[in-house]
Order: sequence, then C-alpha cells, then structure tokens
Amino acid sequence: MVRRRNITLESYTCEMCILQHEETLRHLFFRCNFARQCWSSIGINLTISGQQQEQMDQK
Repeated sequence: MVRRRNITLESYTCEMCILQHEETLRHLFFRCNFARQCWSSIGINLTISGQQQEQMDQK
C-alpha cells in the first residue's frame, strides 16, 4: 500500500503483527493478527472471497 504510493521507507512490513508481511490493504484488514483481534473485540468477523481478494490486489 505504502510502496504503491511511491513512499520510500526502510521497511514495508507490518509493524503491528509478528507475521512480517508487507503492509497491503488485504494484510491490514484481513490477515494481520493485531487487526483481526481489534475487529473481533468489537464483534466484527471480516471475511473476503477470492474475487474480492483479486480486486483488492489490483487497487
């Protein structure tokens, strides 16, 4: 996400979880353990279909 906006950083990995994945929209909303715990704490269980994943990857 940050990399696509041509912002230069030392690291593009998610700082909020231990997975060390690149910070993308899909990761921030659906894969990041920290974000999933936050969503869960307010009663929201986010799921995404394969087609929706592809659409997010294109943005």
